[in-house]
Amino acid sequence: MDAGEEHRAPGGQTVLSLELEQSIVIHLSHLSNWGFPFDFLDLRMAVKRILDREGRNIPFFQDNCPGKE
Repeated sequence: MDAGEEHRAPGGQTVLSLELEQSIVIHLSHLSNWGFPFDFLDLRMAVKRILDREGRNIPFFQDNCPGKE
């Protein structure tokens, strides 16, 4: 690989920044500790709301909502 080439992480590319992902994890952990369980659908809808609020459109998400995978 040439010195100017970028290294990519294996697997699919992330949509959210590492900082935003960590913030979501912290907030969900707090909600859970306070007795407000968050299931997988809630997480997917939260990500959709974040993307919509930021005005970002992710073409491989149906209606800007992450899939189950």
